[in-house]
Amino acid sequence: AIWKIDKWGRKPLLIWGFAGLSFALMLIGWLFYNNSSSNLLLGSFIFYIAVFAATLGPGVWVVISEIYPTKIRGRAMSLGTLSLFVGSTFVTQIYPILRESLGIGFTFFLYGLVMLPAAYFVKKMVPETKGKSLEDIERFWEEKEKATSVVDIRTGVRV
Repeated sequence: AIWKIDKWGRKPLLIWGFAGLSFALMLIGWLFYNNSSSNLLLGSFIFYIAVFAATLGPGVWVVISEIYPTKIRGRAMSLGTLSLFVGSTFVTQIYPILRESLGIGFTFFLYGLVMLPAAYFVKKMVPETKGKSLEDIERFWEEKEKATSVVDIRTGVRV
């Protein structure tokens, strides 16, 4: 899908990625809960990997390289990368605890549920950057900031 990202758009790719991962994780959870065959589980894990590799895997890196203003892009991408690794570490550390307390099926189902608010966040908060130059994207954020800032009527200064 990365070769189609300019045709399909970044935002739909991310939304479909979160939705696909949600489906895959909930399916894996259901299969574990019902003690389904290992072939079905294997197929579900392969589906999960394929969806991730085609959507969020490359898509997130494209989006974070485009949405930040030039003057802070390097630092912002570093912070984004740090957040990714902190989140991954958190999931890795909490997995055994969840598995022990909820069971493996409900743990995967819970992970699948977490993907849904992430898809909603992308839908509402992440701008589509398809076909836009970095300068256009930077202007978008400047205009959005002006539209949401407040002007002090005594001084005329935006706060």
